Amino acid sequence: MRKKLVRLRGNLCLPLDKAVLDLLGIQADAEVEVTTDGLRLIIAPLRAPVVTHRDAAEDPKTSFDVLTELRDAYAMKPRHFQALHHLAHASIPTHLAYCGNDKRRFNSANNIAVARRLIECRRLLASGSSWEVAIGAALALYPKGRLTSESRLSNQGAR
Repeated sequence: MRKKLVRLRGNLCLPLDKAVLDLLGIQADAEVEVTTDGLRLIIAPLRAPVVTHRDAAEDPKTSFDVLTELRDAYAMKPRHFQALHHLAHASIPTHLAYCGNDKRRFNSANNIAVARRLIECRRLLASGSSWEVAIGAALALYPKGRLTSESRLSNQGAR
């Protein structure tokens, strides 16, 4: 989606479509966090994400099933997967093999975050979002490099 900045009382403003705000649950008077990855602006609600897949995200079988569905039903490309994964060299076949080796639970906050990003992408793609919107929203909810412990993930799931 392309947008044009507009001037409002000496400031530059970015108008946001109601559909996008509704998708993210952002009200007109809500505070948002604005960050950057050096190339893009990232706008996220200042609330803890509602995690409904806490147990599912810890199960490698769920990650395997969701990744298979994203690849087969939504034409996931390697660049989509690499944008979501914490390792730059990660590949879909390697991740499928990793998740399919009868692990009972992920023991890494990074693996759980990847699973949650995949689950969020599937949810958004199923509702008609593009890959770019889905990846951006998933990374806004579960940012790379900011998850340092299992307790942080557990705390998010409890909110």
